[in-house]
Order: sequence, then C-alpha cells, then structure tokens
Amino acid sequence: MKWSQMPIKHKLIMMTLFTSVIGIVVVSLSFIWYENLTYKDQLKQEMNVIGKILADRSNAALVFSDTAQLQDNVNSLKLRQSIELSCIYDAMGQPLSSFSRRQDLQCPLAPAANEGEFTNSYFHLTQAIELDGESIGKLYIRSSLQELIGHLQNYIATTAIVSALVVMALLLVSSMLQRIISTPLVHLTETATRIARVKDYSLRAEQESEDEIGQLVVAFNSMLDTIEEQNAQILHNYENLEKIVAQRTVELRSANKELEAFSYSVSHDLRQPLRAIDGFSDALLEDCSDQLDEVAMDYLNRVRAASQRMGRLIDSMLTLSRVTRYKVESKDVNLSNLAATIVEALQADQPERHVEVIIQPDLMTQGDENLLGVALSNLIGNAWKYSSKLSLARIEFGAIDKDGERIFYVKDNGAGFDMKYADKLFVAFNRLHSPAEFEGSGIGLATVSRVISRHRGRIWAESQPGEGSAFYFTLNDAAVDAHETGAR
Repeated sequence: MKWSQMPIKHKLIMMTLFTSVIGIVVVSLSFIWYENLTYKDQLKQEMNVIGKILADRSNAALVFSDTAQLQDNVNSLKLRQSIELSCIYDAMGQPLSSFSRRQDLQCPLAPAANEGEFTNSYFHLTQAIELDGESIGKLYIRSSLQELIGHLQNYIATTAIVSALVVMALLLVSSMLQRIISTPLVHLTETATRIARVKDYSLRAEQESEDEIGQLVVAFNSMLDTIEEQNAQILHNYENLEKIVAQRTVELRSANKELEAFSYSVSHDLRQPLRAIDGFSDALLEDCSDQLDEVAMDYLNRVRAASQRMGRLIDSMLTLSRVTRYKVESKDVNLSNLAATIVEALQADQPERHVEVIIQPDLMTQGDENLLGVALSNLIGNAWKYSSKLSLARIEFGAIDKDGERIFYVKDNGAGFDMKYADKLFVAFNRLHSPAEFEGSGIGLATVSRVISRHRGRIWAESQPGEGSAFYFTLNDAAVDAHETGAR
C-alpha cells in the first residue's frame, strides 16, 4: 500500500517506530564504539605496564647474557591467555629468548620501539630494555584481540535483544498513543463523509480536545454553520425569485397583450388613413389632372409614394413583431426548396432581369419552416435587390461544413458594403444605403437575425464595397426553446 493511501493511525505508528529505531541504532552504535575504544585504551595501558615491568626484570640478565633467566621472564607471560607471542632481543636485534603459543609464530626481525599499536586482530608492543639510560635490548609482545571481539559480540547481541524489546514496547505504546491523535481525526473524517453523502449540513463534529485538532474541529463546524446559513439564504432568495419570476411572467403576458393590441392598431387603424391618403391622392391625379399644374402633380405623386412606403414599413414592423412572438414548430425543412420558391417569385415579379442563381440541392435542417422562409426571403431578396444594377448578376445559396458545424450562406456580386459598419447590419431601421440607391425599410436583416436567434444560431456577414456580400448563418434546432410561446 502506498504511503498516501495508508490510514493516519498506521502512519503515526510507522513514524514513531522509524524515529525510535533510528534513535536506538544511533545510541547503540555510539555505545559499541565507546566500548571498543575504552577496551583498547585499557588493553594498551595494561600491556605497557606489563612490558615495563618485564623490561626492568630483564636488563640484568641481558647484560650477563643469562638466557635462562630471560626465558623464565618471557614464560611468565603464559598466565595471560591473550598474549600469543613474546620475544627478547639483544642490542643487535637478535632474539635471545621467546615464548609462543603456536609453533608457526616466529619473532619478527628488529621491531621498532613503540608504546603499542593495533593491527587487524592483534595488539603489538615493543618495549626498550634500558640500563642507566642506555638501550641494551628490546622486548616484543603480541596480544590477540579475540577477547575484545568476543566482548563486543556479546555487547552487540545484548544490545540487539534489548533494542528488539524496546521496539516491541514502543509498538505497543505507539499503538495506544496514536489513538489520541487519530481518533478525533477519524471522527472528523466520518462526519465530513456523512455530510457529503446525505447533504445534511446540520450535522456537527464533536470536539474532543483543545489542541490543533480541536481547533480544526471548531473551524470545520464554523464552516458548516456558514454553509447552512448560506443555504437558508439561497432557499429564501430562490423562493423570492420564484415570486419575482411569476410577477414578471404576468407582466410579460400583459405586455404581450398590449403589443398584440398595438399590432392590431397598426395593422388596421394606421392602414386605413394611409389607404385614404393614397386613394384620394390617386383620385385627384385621375379626376383633376387637367386642373393641376406639374408641381401639384409631382407633390401628389410624392404623397402617394410616401404613403405606400409607410405601408411597406408597417408591414415590415408587423413581420418583425410576428417573428418575435411566433410559436416555433420544429420539423424537417428543405432549405433548397424554400430558396427555389423564393427565387421563382422574384423572377416572376421582375421577368426582365437575367440573374444567375445557384442553389445547392437538398440542404436539410430542423426548424420552423415559416420562420426560416421569412429569413431566406429577406436574405435572397436583399441579394436580388443589391445586385439589380448589374447586367450579370449572380446569387448563390449553399452550405459548408467547418469544425463539425454546418454553415449556410447566401452570396451575391452586388453593391456590397463597408465592413466597418457591419455592427449596424442587424439593427432595426439602420441602413447602409440611401433610399435613393435601393429601397428598403431597414427591418429585413433585423427580422433575419431574430429568426436565427430563435433557432439558437449565429449570423454574420462578409463584404467589400462593389464586390458583393456573403451572409452566413448556423441553425441549432436541438437547442430551440421548447417553452417559447406566442401567438401566430
């Protein structure tokens, strides 16, 4: 199991054991090192004392070349089991007597005087034998360190046993002590998990101590208090919002009724005086033309043209209003057939025009056929109108697929427009060409934009003055608001 996946109680036990074992090992190694150093120092001092005593006892025998006495002196070291080899040399470095516990041991040649040195598993001592301050020979002693090695081995074994017992005791103690730290955290975790599962923010963790963990529990409970208060406020705001929405819905329905009444008034009350103005103007032109001069006739023609333009503007406004309130009914729509029908009507209205029309076949989509017909009628009608001054006009309707999205387009090679005014294209009553150049109400593209918006699509344009225009739009019927309502 990974460290990050371990329960906290196991982590606490492992950390306690790890630090304790490291401490025990360091202390044990320190004691072993100190014991080894102390034992060697004591051995060195003891061997130096033995060497000096033996050297003092051997100086007279060495002067008189009493080898028997010298041999007795070195044989006296047999009583110390650690000494394996002892030799007495004359002033020329020749061994005169020796003691060896093994036959394979030989006296070394001319050993240098020293107070003792350790090599491998032995201690070597070379003591000068003096008489009246003059060196007359040397004493060499080699002592085994097996006793030290055995002592250290016993010490290490004892330390290992004691350390194992201490670790076991620490394991037991740490298992008990970890509960003091882990239990409050476990309880806090269980409370947090339960809250996350049942979403009951009235639950609280129990504070079991006054330390940092206790402070954490207090902070956790304080956070729950805040969440509970916020939830209550959100619920209160939601209830108020529902009331506000209901109130706004009533107001919206009232506004829609007023808009319908206004539309009816525009459709009937405004049309009637416009028809009267147009009708009486036409009657004057027909019945009184012989009594009117050219200026009066021109004024009457202007009155008729203005009243007819006002009628078309009213028609456009009513269309925009109907599009906004129209109840969307989605189904499969063949946009190619709609475009073909619109082009046929335009050609029938202006048979003298020769326009090359290219319609990509069988462009299908999901949407409201009537609304999409209104949008295409405005787009193709604009292309027809703004290419009317060309002898070789060209209009194209098609679609491309880009980044998993189908994009429809209507292109023409007509008058075009400056792209710096593109932000005004789809705003009602904004026109980029004067009425003297091209007739229009300035509402057509606003109507198109509203239709595309109700299909949760996008519309944009690209153009250059004198090089035609291209209008692109997308449709996303899957996102059409099923709750949109309105009257036809």
